[in-house]
Amino acid sequence: MRRMRAWMAAGAALLIVGAWAAWGGQPAEKAAGPDRPAAGAGGDVKVVAAVVEETRHKRLVPSKHRGGPITGLKLTLHVTGGPAAGATRFGHVALTEAVDDRGTSLEKSRSVFGRKQREGFVTIDDWKRRGVEGGFAVELRLAETPRAATKIARLSGSLKVLSGGKTAEVVVKDARSLAGKAVDDATLTAAGLKVTVVQTKTGIMMDPKKSICYRLSGNEGALLDAELVDASGGPVKGSSGSFRRGDGPRTHVLSAREKLPEKAGLKLKVLVGAETATVPIALTDVPLP
Repeated sequence: MRRMRAWMAAGAALLIVGAWAAWGGQPAEKAAGPDRPAAGAGGDVKVVAAVVEETRHKRLVPSKHRGGPITGLKLTLHVTGGPAAGATRFGHVALTEAVDDRGTSLEKSRSVFGRKQREGFVTIDDWKRRGVEGGFAVELRLAETPRAATKIARLSGSLKVLSGGKTAEVVVKDARSLAGKAVDDATLTAAGLKVTVVQTKTGIMMDPKKSICYRLSGNEGALLDAELVDASGGPVKGSSGSFRRGDGPRTHVLSAREKLPEKAGLKLKVLVGAETATVPIALTDVPLP
């Protein structure tokens, strides 16, 4: 059984963090530098709860098959104003508290809550801007609430937005020869991004004959895209993915459909000179459906 309930909370739980005033309208730092609270010439960023959806699921007939709909709350936030109005990417969404008015934690799982709901960055496309004037939408996944609960009492955390900058391409030749080393490139340095090629081992997502693996550190949001190329820089068809073990670093994997050509490399699309801003999330009394 699946029941979906939605409630439009226009203007609910508006946030304008007063502490931002201390920055006196100072523009956000460049992406390679330290983050600043999101306040600038465009005004303060506002975060409001826009839509709350709840899905419950109960299997009434025994079955050997597991699975079913994703249960719990889906909270859509509208992030508008200031750097959000011209932002091109967002990510590093992290929650520090989420409780309902019964005192129940809305922690989705220990592997997600307290970490980033979205670790990397995603491009803000037309779909994410749809219906949001001067900003974009962000979806959060929370746990089911008791039926007696009537609202999300407190929800706090933060996310990051990137705006401006120019795109550039970096070609890493014979990438597998750099296993265990960071890519030495002036464009990556300017973007504040460190790319380290790692040794490819046989695994579910990896094949030493077909795959190239790498890890990111620093300004990870500066990497817009990555693809495999042959020795002449031509594209190599394949797929991409990523994984992490426990609290270890995330490993990104690019795999060719067939055996990699000799001296295969990487082509990285990088955002240079973008501004980054940290947007606090601090919502209270968001009604439940």
